[in-house]
Amino acid sequence: MAEHLNDSLQFNVTTHEENGESMIRIEPEPHLEDIVAICRQHPNELSIQSRCIKELKWVAGKARPDIYLRHRACEAVFFAKQLNRLYEKPQPKFIHCTPD
Repeated sequence: MAEHLNDSLQFNVTTHEENGESMIRIEPEPHLEDIVAICRQHPNELSIQSRCIKELKWVAGKARPDIYLRHRACEAVFFAKQLNRLYEKPQPKFIHCTPD
């Protein structure tokens, strides 16, 4: 079962309406360690810079808020693409982002 799930794993960016607000998510939810690794590999990537500053600060301090941080569109797209590369998965055909 685990092998089948891993074979079918692919990270995608989705948008959901929650309480009248548009929520952008990466599905499946990535491991925080993978997000931190991507931040370290791409320190000059503007689309993830503000998120990475926070993530790297939390890793250094060993504390992270127990809240879900919303992804911005281009940030989610960049992370999803890098996660698919990391896990050697095909890229989704249509991933779009609009800079904030």
